[in-house]
Amino acid sequence: MSDSTNPHWTPPGGPDGPPSSGDRSGQPVYGQYLPADGYVGGQPYQPYQLPQPVDRPRSLILAVQLMWGGAVLTVLGAVLGLLMLDTMREAMAQELVAQGMAELATPGFLDAMDAVLVGSLVVGAVVGVGLWCWMAVKNGQGRSWARILSTVLAGVYVLNFLFSLGQIGVAVQQVMGLVQLALVITTVVLMWQPASSQFYAARSVRSS
Repeated sequence: MSDSTNPHWTPPGGPDGPPSSGDRSGQPVYGQYLPADGYVGGQPYQPYQLPQPVDRPRSLILAVQLMWGGAVLTVLGAVLGLLMLDTMREAMAQELVAQGMAELATPGFLDAMDAVLVGSLVVGAVVGVGLWCWMAVKNGQGRSWARILSTVLAGVYVLNFLFSLGQIGVAVQQVMGLVQLALVITTVVLMWQPASSQFYAARSVRSS
């Protein structure tokens, strides 16, 4: 015997009502329209809304500007190194003599060191500028991974700077290194300010 022939059977929604438009919890099931009154399960229906965009804070704006400045300083440092190639050649020869290795201070050896120095300056400038520009763009977009990567790269730069203090160099290059060191540290501090962290968090929510 089917339910329709049962004298005690009532249709969904009551004897006189239309079929039920949802499950037993009152929620609309997939493929069905919301109730006309806008209520679901006795509660007003509230559609999901994305978080409102958060403006980039001043701390992060300054950090990004410093990153672009770091790219410019990298180019200037490479150009300065190329212009002072002869001065560094003489400093290298003097250092070899002072270390008791005067037999290495030959024109052929110094020419080879010049070639190595030029290659390192060019490659270092290309890689450095690329990293600065990439980090400036991605941190400006609020990418959390970019902030972490920038912090790691800053730590590598600090260690490399400390290691280079005992190497041959000229005063101008050392001053340039100090300026870049201050720029790197300031940039990292600005990126980890509370206002900057809120911006990164908000951007992560919107992109998820």
